Amino acid sequence: DINTANQRITKVSYHYYHGSEYPIDTYSDSIKIFMGHTSANTFDETWIPISEMVEVYNGTIRCPGEGDLWIELTLTFPFAYNNVDNLVVAFYEYSPGLHDWGETFLTSETSEVVSMRIRDDYEIDIQNPKTPETWGFIAAYPNIRLLFEDLPPYPVIVTLPSPVDFG
Repeated sequence: DINTANQRITKVSYHYYHGSEYPIDTYSDSIKIFMGHTSANTFDETWIPISEMVEVYNGTIRCPGEGDLWIELTLTFPFAYNNVDNLVVAFYEYSPGLHDWGETFLTSETSEVVSMRIRDDYEIDIQNPKTPETWGFIAAYPNIRLLFEDLPPYPVIVTLPSPVDFG
């Protein structure tokens, strides 16, 4: 469905919606986004392992607490899409606590189960997630926008500096 050759994904946007007439305070959540390729067209009870995906974002998402808008995230590590397999995107929110049930990220219905999710009051083990409840199998695509850019003609190296204690 994507049909975009020789490109990499550099940004992803999620369609946020707060349907309550009562706005809530703006908040930020810690998230990770992973991307990968799969030949699967639908999902059954099998997750695509995180180990087969690439972490492309590790940061925060800022939710405004009201409105109907797109939230854009610039990927830390752009993802080279192969234009052959299906794209799989895993969104992992790991901030403590729950938010208002009146807000959501919107989806578009389809006839096949193409999305899976788990919600839990406790931290989820993304290396070995449990099988979702029946409501966790979703016949809908997340409403996302992907920004594609040309692949660079030269190698790109990204480093994330971190402190080292040499004792």
